[in-house]
Amino acid sequence: MREEAMKAYAAMPFTAELSFEPLFRKARSMMSGAGNSYGREICRILDSMEGKGVTRGVASADDLQEYSEEINFLMRLVFPDLEDMECICKAQAPFTHDHFFATTRYKEMFEEPGIELELSESLLMRLSDLYSENLLFAYTMLFDIYYQLDHEMVEVIMKMPDPQQKVDRYFLADYSFRFVDVDAGGLEILEREQFSRLLIMRDRETLERLMPLDEVCFKGVITVSFSEVTEKENISQLKSDLVENGSLRKQESLAAINHRLRSILKVEDLRVGLVFRYRVTQGNRETIERSVLRNYPGRSAGLFEEIYDQVFKEGEPYFIPEILQCEGDEGVVDYLYREGVRSLGLVPLKEEGRVIAVLELLSNTKDMISTHSVRKLAELFPILSVAVRREMNRLESRMDRVIKEYCTAIHPSVSWRFEEAAYGFLSREGEDGEARFEDIIFSDVYPLYGSMDIRSSSVERNQAIQEDLLKQLDLASQTLGEIYRNRTIPIADYYFATLVRYAAAVQEGLNSGDEINIIEFLQQRVEPFFNYLRETSEKYTGKIDEYFKEMNPGMGVIYQRRRDYEESVSLLNRSLTSFLDQEEVRAQKIFPHYFEKYRTDGVEYNIYVGESMVRDFKFDDVQLKNLRVWQLIKMCEMVRLTESLLPELKVQLGCSPLILVHSAPLTILFRVDEKRFEVEGTYNIRYEIIKKRIDKSTILGSGERLTRPGMLSVIYTQDKEWREYSSYFEYLADKGLIEGEIENLVLEDLQGVHGLRALRAKVVL
Repeated sequence: MREEAMKAYAAMPFTAELSFEPLFRKARSMMSGAGNSYGREICRILDSMEGKGVTRGVASADDLQEYSEEINFLMRLVFPDLEDMECICKAQAPFTHDHFFATTRYKEMFEEPGIELELSESLLMRLSDLYSENLLFAYTMLFDIYYQLDHEMVEVIMKMPDPQQKVDRYFLADYSFRFVDVDAGGLEILEREQFSRLLIMRDRETLERLMPLDEVCFKGVITVSFSEVTEKENISQLKSDLVENGSLRKQESLAAINHRLRSILKVEDLRVGLVFRYRVTQGNRETIERSVLRNYPGRSAGLFEEIYDQVFKEGEPYFIPEILQCEGDEGVVDYLYREGVRSLGLVPLKEEGRVIAVLELLSNTKDMISTHSVRKLAELFPILSVAVRREMNRLESRMDRVIKEYCTAIHPSVSWRFEEAAYGFLSREGEDGEARFEDIIFSDVYPLYGSMDIRSSSVERNQAIQEDLLKQLDLASQTLGEIYRNRTIPIADYYFATLVRYAAAVQEGLNSGDEINIIEFLQQRVEPFFNYLRETSEKYTGKIDEYFKEMNPGMGVIYQRRRDYEESVSLLNRSLTSFLDQEEVRAQKIFPHYFEKYRTDGVEYNIYVGESMVRDFKFDDVQLKNLRVWQLIKMCEMVRLTESLLPELKVQLGCSPLILVHSAPLTILFRVDEKRFEVEGTYNIRYEIIKKRIDKSTILGSGERLTRPGMLSVIYTQDKEWREYSSYFEYLADKGLIEGEIENLVLEDLQGVHGLRALRAKVVL
């Protein structure tokens, strides 16, 4: 830096000279009338030096040597704290690097071999070049001196690097030019307002053009006072570093943060690490990737159990001032001792009151990490937390993208498992560039299946289609008949006869393909004929317009009865799914579980519950029974809901509730290639087969459908299931949810399914 500064000074367009005249003038003013010994001594020195002409013109090297004692005494006037042995000051000619006076402390600190002050990183970022900065400094001095303003102190942060790169120190250098005169020669000084504005804008080029400094000379003494700001500057620099994207990702950035924290805490062997609290912590290598304990040979879970969990849960710093050897202990503390660590501090980093990471501070010296250390770093924690969150969001966003790519929408209760799989995928992808997203497996889970099927929905749908077709056929036939009566057009009679034949067939019943054939005949034959007559003869326009007026604008067919049916089905479906969504949220509080529903003609849903599907919860048989009772109650409430909607339905539709009981635990897996859950294993697949076929179950010997609107039906296969659900039905009766006889029925065998039985009772509406 010294060479760069000297080059910048040499390139200045003006001249600069060491002169004591401004200092002596100021001293005379301050000491006039002083009656103490100090004042008299100052005046004696001034008289002596003025008599020799030292106070006028340029001070030479000989003058400095001859009057060194007098100059040193005068410096007490310049630096009031000079008597303090810790005072760090120097005095020099304007725009030069070398000083003619320096305190003992300055020489001890900055003039040792290998030590050189340099501009701080923050200042280097702001400086375009030293030449420009020095020239602007000269214009500032000219402005203040010419307009007789209080001379400003120019503050510069200087860095003293440590030769071993352990602890850097920073100093604030206050440059004062109160003992400097300026000889402007014939320079025309700008008006104060314009001059000030150009300085504020740092417009060096305009200043040079309007006021070239070629004939200007600065004469006097520049004084510089230093104060250490290592802690403050490092914190400021750390804040700037942490704002940068990737500040906690790049190894060089982490090393720089470690270096700055060493300087702040003045702990030369300080090691700094971070432990993140991702959504996926278990098995997530990136959780401890930045930890100083990332190479711990034991289980990573042990790190959390012994070290981090307390900080994450309690949100308070944790310190071990002195780590001692523990005989027979092979845990984390013993590992730390063997690694040479003697003091440890764990500091929580929080976001909205929740701990999201732990800052690790380790030293090989005992008692080096303490609450005092934490207080020094307090103002860093908010921005460090922001940097942590930014880095966590980066990984979690990547995990979310992977989940969206390989999976469908995931129920929140099992999202943690998919996040673990996504993290594992990203980890493997980083290792070899090729990875496959693993299937997600949950073993030993219990299923609960239920459906609210709209009874006879296919019959109602066919009837609605039939009625709309008959109405359109009749309207088209009437229009054709009137045309033929008024004008003998054979094709009109042909179309009329064909439509009559179609109507008779539809009246008998609707077969597969009838709807499509009839609509195609109307739209491709009859309606083009109507359009032709409407364009060529006004006589038939009114009747033909009446026909088209009855058509649905978007579909081109009569769609009245079908619209009534679909609106009724839609209202039932919306109401049932909305009810299920609300109640399912409450059911999660009974015990977290996987839930999925499907909208068909009605609603069906699956619930899977078990210990493998949750984290930090212990599953027990009582939770399964709680959910089974909840399911029965909600099915009764859904029956009541559908009953309450009947006045709003344009087509009167009833829903039949059905539950399938399966007591044996299953294994389910999420197949990535198909993006859905399915049951795994030959025995378990039988459950899926039963589930798909039971909606058509009939009672043995009577052929009656098991499911009926207003009747709660539960299908089971084992005696223990009958005993359990019989007691539940009695409970429902006591609660006033069901009434009458509780039927115990044997069902007809289904294809590949034998031995089904059922309980059935009437729901109180």
